[in-house]
Amino acid sequence: MPCEGHSELMNTFSNRQEDSEVRVAAYLQLVACPSSVTVRKILMSLRGEKNVQVLSFVESHLMNSRTSAAKWKQPLRDIIAGADFSNKLERLIHMRERIIATSSRKGGFFEAFKYSKNYEISSYQKSNNRGYSMEASLLFHQGSFLPRAGIFNLTLDIFDGSINVLEVGGRVSGLERRFESVFGPRGTLPNEIKKHTHEFDRSVLERERKINDYLRGGEVPPPQTPVRTKRHTHGEDHQISTHRSHEQLEEAVREGKMNPVELQPDEPEGEVYVRVFGNELRYYSFGEDSPSRKRSKARVETSIRSLVFLDTSMVVPTALGLPLKVHINGTSSFTMPGSLKTESGKISGQLSPSGSLVLAATMTVDGRAVRSGVRVQTSLAFSGSMAGDVEMDSNGFSVKMDFPEENAFELKSEILSVNQAAGEPLALYQFEKPDEQKSTVDKCWSTGLGVSVCRKSEHPTPFDQPTAPYFPLNGLTKVRLSWKKDDPASSGILFRAKMHPWEKD
Repeated sequence: MPCEGHSELMNTFSNRQEDSEVRVAAYLQLVACPSSVTVRKILMSLRGEKNVQVLSFVESHLMNSRTSAAKWKQPLRDIIAGADFSNKLERLIHMRERIIATSSRKGGFFEAFKYSKNYEISSYQKSNNRGYSMEASLLFHQGSFLPRAGIFNLTLDIFDGSINVLEVGGRVSGLERRFESVFGPRGTLPNEIKKHTHEFDRSVLERERKINDYLRGGEVPPPQTPVRTKRHTHGEDHQISTHRSHEQLEEAVREGKMNPVELQPDEPEGEVYVRVFGNELRYYSFGEDSPSRKRSKARVETSIRSLVFLDTSMVVPTALGLPLKVHINGTSSFTMPGSLKTESGKISGQLSPSGSLVLAATMTVDGRAVRSGVRVQTSLAFSGSMAGDVEMDSNGFSVKMDFPEENAFELKSEILSVNQAAGEPLALYQFEKPDEQKSTVDKCWSTGLGVSVCRKSEHPTPFDQPTAPYFPLNGLTKVRLSWKKDDPASSGILFRAKMHPWEKD
């Protein structure tokens, strides 16, 4: 988004009647093109902020940006490093901690973890001019106890630039009712606990009656009435007629007569996207139809992306009078066929991604008639298939994962001599014993879950010596990681949590 639209974004962020997710999205766009004026307006608009979700996310993002090593965050880091902004940021931290501490005292220990936050791990080496940053954002909604949206981003800082390698994000809503039916006060899990508690209390009361009968000459006190919990009621307090309007339902929530979870949609709704090098590779959405949508629908798509993400060259004169040419080229190609099927309480999908990435750097001396030099080429290839099912009902939930085919990642790096004829492998080291020129590894391990992981690698022997060159200048290197099922006839791995509701006597 262009930086010229800051005024509209600032109005959206400052509007406290707006949804918290929309305000956070507006904030992220504002700090993408940071300025001291923009940051000052953001901190001023948070004075007296009551929405703890917005307050928590902005505070965590600014704190991570202040200590971030990512090169692409340097403009924002330089702005908030000043003394004026540091004081404002410290006040923002104290205000957030005070609100969360108050909520924790009211809602319990886990209340402090139900707030939107930003997480980051980054590193940058000035000597090599390279680094990386992994950033994740988890967003909650003020009307839900489950995470509403999440974003993961991987960025590499190489060649005096930042490359957004991978971004995965998603949003889901409508799972509150299903979690409430299993883990809520009237759900299957608490009922199972109540069953065992009831049986234990009954045995204790029986023993107490016998003791009292003996001590009081047969006079047995009446049985104690079970204490009813605050939310354990099935009477009129929770029987709100369906013909009421939305305003009446919200009023019932404010008065405590109705759980806000009951306002959530019955069916899950959401979307998931995958971006590679800034290009959207895959987008899924489900539950977007009207209330009369079909109970089941399936989608089958295939995405194919090919791009050149890096292409730069430089010419440097030499003392011999011949030009030294340096050319760096990076290409990638991805194919992702997949299918998604949604039903009532069940989501099934299958992905078969495959692709390759090639990064090549060539340095040659060009004498017109003669061209000689060195080419360093590194390639990464992957392929595989994964299928999964997620099913949830009132009795529990299950997650099934399957790997129909072998999944593999393969990394290969080599140095080639470039001349007028063709490219040939270039040997960097010469040893007296030929068998010591390279080291190979070929092992497999069983995970105990019906899946085996295998590693096969080959690299020059002086890999860990101080005088050995760094990767990828160390010569021919091959690394292959793969995993597959131990039994091809098995249907995959199944995780199931199932509770059997108890029957009243």
